[in-house]
Amino acid sequence: MADNGDINRATVNYANAIRLNPTYENAMNNLANIYLKYDRSVEAEQLLRKAVEIKPNFPAAWMNLGLAQLAQKRYKDAENSFEQALSLRFPYPDCLYNMGLLYLRQNQKTYAKQIWQNITRANPGHKRAWLNLLVLLDETNNCAEAISLADKVLKYHSKDASVLSQLGTCYGKLGKYDSAEKFLLYAVELEPTTVAYWKNIGALYHRWNKFEKAKFAYWKAFQVQQQV
Repeated sequence: MADNGDINRATVNYANAIRLNPTYENAMNNLANIYLKYDRSVEAEQLLRKAVEIKPNFPAAWMNLGLAQLAQKRYKDAENSFEQALSLRFPYPDCLYNMGLLYLRQNQKTYAKQIWQNITRANPGHKRAWLNLLVLLDETNNCAEAISLADKVLKYHSKDASVLSQLGTCYGKLGKYDSAEKFLLYAVELEPTTVAYWKNIGALYHRWNKFEKAKFAYWKAFQVQQQV
């Protein structure tokens, strides 16, 4: 219901469902999911604690409880909740992905990298794990390693603008400007209203000393931002 875009109606409906049936754990989990999207982590945690009390073997609720605790920077509690979810369902790629986020928040980048690598090997269709892995490799000055993964990630996500833009950024940092341009242009072709993609190609042209093209890309980024 919430996925159909009518968030307000979904919120009311889930709340009513819980009022009518105070042990409706799925409605609690769904309502908590909405709260998490709107930075209401304390309220989400209250619902999720009730949900796992009613149904202790509810892996999705345990994972979401971990996300609520992660949002409050209660890292040990979040880790315990994620581990409980994984003990109930394994493999659980989404939960492992969130465990990677937990490690990254604590600046444990090696552990985050290992988790996201494992997810992409076991479930190569998991785009968020790929993207976070590529971004992490970029931020830790390992663009060559990111590029070494290009063929595999593109096998599954060849038309995903976020993946293409990140690969293009890494190619650019390695001085492979032609390849970088190809990926970055494709990204803005797929999603011309995403400001970050125009900024990325602007940065490439600036590095490449193509200043007129850089100026145009930055102007497009500004123009798109004004329209948002």
